[in-house]
Amino acid sequence: VQFRRMNILQVIPSFYPALAWGGPIQSTYSLCNALAQRNDVTLRVLTTDASGPKLNDRLKVKPTTDFSEGYRVYYCRRQLGSSFSVTMLRRLPPMIRWADIVHLTAVYSAPTIPTLFLCRLFNKPVVWAPRGALQRDHRLGVVGQLLLVRHGQASWGAADYVRELEDLRSSYRLF
Repeated sequence: VQFRRMNILQVIPSFYPALAWGGPIQSTYSLCNALAQRNDVTLRVLTTDASGPKLNDRLKVKPTTDFSEGYRVYYCRRQLGSSFSVTMLRRLPPMIRWADIVHLTAVYSAPTIPTLFLCRLFNKPVVWAPRGALQRDHRLGVVGQLLLVRHGQASWGAADYVRELEDLRSSYRLF
């Protein structure tokens, strides 16, 4: 039996070596390194060059960087806020078309809604890792959180899913 390689696209507002953003960067980097070791996976990462909250906090990396672990990272120049990049928005459609599955990290970032919309448009499955952003008393409140939780074809990253779903259930008496 011959298997076809699975094309996985990781969409994340910032990526290694942008360690100023904390744990999600390191854990996503580790996840990507592990996925790249599989001989049935082709991995690409789409991100910005943001290395901190200020607009001039930028990584000094090539726009397209091949990591020695075996995958390619596309760093797009950030123009606004913590994660808005015109180049990233332009690259999203063809990269999502290429992917068999999209792994989206973050909730309150510029690429989140366009990624979810394009995945739905192109009928691509999404694994969505909110990384704690949907817990109680966060930016959107219960109505916004429910809209995001109920978004059609999204699946959750397992580690965040249990904690966040339990928090939503207990905080808002859901399900």
